[in-house]
Order: sequence, then structure tokens, then C-alpha cells
Amino acid sequence: MALAALVIAVVFVLDLALPSLLVPYSLYFVPVMITLWSPRREHTVLVASLCTALIAIGVLALPPRLDPWIVGFNRLFGVTLIWVAALVGLLLKGREAKFHEALRELEGRLQRRTNELTTINEELRKEIADRQRAEDSLRQLSGHLLHLQDTERRRIARELHDTTAQSLAAIALNLSRIEKLSTQMAPKVLDILAETVGMAEQCSRELRTISYLLHPPLLEEAGLVSAVRWYADGVSSRTRIQITVDVAPEFRRLPSDIETTLFRIIQESLTNITRHSGSPTARIRILRGSGEVVLEVKDEGKGIPPEKLQKVGGNVSGLGVGLAGIWERVRQFNGGLEVNSNSQGTTVTVVVPFHEESHEQTPDQTPDQTKNPDRR
Repeated sequence: MALAALVIAVVFVLDLALPSLLVPYSLYFVPVMITLWSPRREHTVLVASLCTALIAIGVLALPPRLDPWIVGFNRLFGVTLIWVAALVGLLLKGREAKFHEALRELEGRLQRRTNELTTINEELRKEIADRQRAEDSLRQLSGHLLHLQDTERRRIARELHDTTAQSLAAIALNLSRIEKLSTQMAPKVLDILAETVGMAEQCSRELRTISYLLHPPLLEEAGLVSAVRWYADGVSSRTRIQITVDVAPEFRRLPSDIETTLFRIIQESLTNITRHSGSPTARIRILRGSGEVVLEVKDEGKGIPPEKLQKVGGNVSGLGVGLAGIWERVRQFNGGLEVNSNSQGTTVTVVVPFHEESHEQTPDQTPDQTKNPDRR
């Protein structure tokens, strides 16, 4: 407002000094334009009114020789110019005020929305953290259950091998002795006795086989490769599936928990091949890299139906209980599981990381360096 007052004073002085010219009082619109930067609209109206009054006062200073019509027209033009500038300025101010009001409202809505999104994000982060903790707890529980399962299998296998199987073997031996001592019995009784001896021996062999399947002693004594070769030979003899085990001769022992995990995965994979694939062959490859071991089990069967693969959408655990169990075992070591299947067969690939141990481990013994469990 001070600048506008100064301009008004200058223009008024010029109007008094040069009353015959149009330019001085035409400059009254300048202070009006200056007031447009003022936040208050009444400043513009006040300055426009003051300039109008000064134009009217300037008429008194006109010399009498000037034509009153021309003077009146010029002064009216100056007043019109002032109020046109004032009205345009007021309209612009009104629009600017509405714009700023709308902008403030938009900023307020944006701030409220931002606060809502921040709250939602915090809730989502908390929910994700809770879910992550739940998944970690579930993974730990699953790992603990798998460990308990393997421990219980080992215990049951030892109990069957050391007690029940031995008792059956003793029963079969006693029956054989009775058979030799009872030469005067009727032939029918001797036949029943011989049949009973055979059944006892068969039960003893079956219990021994179940014990080895639950937990093969070779896995602890000779290592993963020997246990896998023995198990593959057993599956081949029972199912007529030709199974190839491809392992490098210099393959060394792995940590016991990883060897147990890989053996269980091979067991489950061969069970799936036997039950579902209809493949005449199977191939097991075990590769040891730097800090990880890769297991690949491949068959040439009918594969997993495409509609089932599409339905699960890459979720391996949805392909069946067997693969879900494999995935749970792999997760315990932060490993990876990949299943590729088509009409020409299925390939299950497992990658399990592990820490290289500082001491040298001896290579797994080959089958001819260990006893055949079936002969024990």
C-alpha cells in the first residue's frame, strides 16, 4: 500500500502540473494494479475510489481555455481505465482465492489420504511381520517334527532289528531244532512245522527290510551314496524299474542331517515314480558344488497332468503330499526345489546349501566295500 500511495502522489502532481495532457491521470490505473498483490480485496476498491476522486479534483486545476467536452471524455476514459483494471484485478483475485481454497482442500484431502495410507502401511507391515514370525515358528516346528520323525524312525528301526527281528530269528531257529528232533512225528505235523519255520524266517526278513527302510544303517556307517545305491537296488528288484545312480567317485561325506534329508527326498521321489509315473527307468544324480549339493531325480513316465500344474500355479506343495514333504525338508536348509514335468517325464531338482567343514571327510564307500544289508 505504501508503494501505491507513492505512485498516486506522483501521478496527482503530474496531473496538476500537466492538466492538458491525457497521460498523467491515465496512469492512475498503475497503483490500482499494484494493490492486486495485496491479500485484501478492499485495498483495490479503496485505491480505485481515491484515484477517481483525484481525477475529479484535477478538473479544478484545468485552464478555462480547454474544451470541457474533450476534458470530460478524457477524464471519463481515465476513470473507466481505473475501474476496468480494478474489476479485472478483483475477478483474478476471486479466482485465485478459489484456486487457493481448492488447493488447500486438495492438500488437506491428500494429507488425510496420506495419513490413512501410512496407517494402512503400518498395519500391513505389522501384519507381514506377524505372519513372518508365524511362518518362522511354523518352519521351526516343521523342522522339529521332521527331526523327531527321523529320530523315531531310527529308534523303531533299531528296536525292530535288535529285539523283534532277533526274537523271530530265535523262534525260527528253535522251530528248526524241533523239526530235526521230531523225526517220529506224523508227516502232516512235520509239514506244518516246516511251513511255520518258513513263515518265521520270512517275517524275520520282512522285519529286517522294514527296519532298513525306516533308517538304513548304511546311511550312518558308509554315507549317503552307499545308502542310495542299496536303496535303489532294492526298489529295482521289487518294481523292475531300472534305476541309475550317477555320483562322482570322489564324492565326499556331507553333514549327517543333510545326508538324512537327501536320502528321505530320494525315498519319496522313488515312491512317487513307483506309484504314479509308470516309468520303466529312473535316474538319480548327486552333484556337490562349492557350498551346495544338487540332487536330481528324473523319470520317463507320463508326467504330472498340465491342468494340475496350472491349478497349483507354481506352488509345489499343491502337487501332493509327497512333494509337500520334500519342500518342507528343503526349506529347513533354505534350499530350493524345482519340479519340471511334461508328457515325457518328470524331473525333481533339489539344491541344498551347506557349510564346508574344515576337516577332510572320507569319500563314501562303494557298494562292494560294504556289507549288503539284506544279508545281515
